[in-house]
Parts: sequence; structure tokens; C-alpha cells
Amino acid sequence: MTDDEMLQQLRDITATASFNQWAGFEVVRATAGECELMMVWRPEEMGQYVGFLHAGMIGALLDTACGFAAVTTSGAAVLASQFSMQCLAPAVGSEFVAIGR
Repeated sequence: MTDDEMLQQLRDITATASFNQWAGFEVVRATAGECELMMVWRPEEMGQYVGFLHAGMIGALLDTACGFAAVTTSGAAVLASQFSMQCLAPAVGSEFVAIGR
């Protein structure tokens, strides 16, 4: 499968996933074994109690990027992935990018 075909496959999957749609996950790039996702920060919907991006949103972005990276090698839907996250500082920015490998 070409990179363009993988990218389209992941965009099609995102189009059917209501959470991904709500979160605004955009599949930016896909190659064999790798996927890059982008999410625009919406403070009124994604903030935690102090106003930073909620760590759950970061986890969801990471999980999706890792799962989609697995799809590029398996060719089939992947329902779960393994990832690790350490919150060492608040997430600050207007856009967030995750690269799954």
C-alpha cells in the first residue's frame, strides 16, 4: 500500500469515529509503521480545572496515533495500542501533534 493510500485509509477510519471527530484529530501523515496526528486546542472543551489541556486528551491523541501506526503495518483495524505518557509539565500551545511508531 502506498503512503497516500495509507493516509486515506486512516482518514476514512477517523471519519467514522465520533470521538476522533469531536476531538478534531487530523491525520497529517502516514507511512509504513508511522502515523502523525494533529489536534487543535479548544480550551472551552478540552481544559482541565486549571485551564491546561487535559491529560486524557493527550492520552487519547497518543493512543490513536499509536493504533493508526499499527494499522499501517497490519492493514486491519487496531482496537488498542501500547503507549507510555509522563506528564512533566502542562501542555501549552494552540495545536498538538503526536507521532505514533
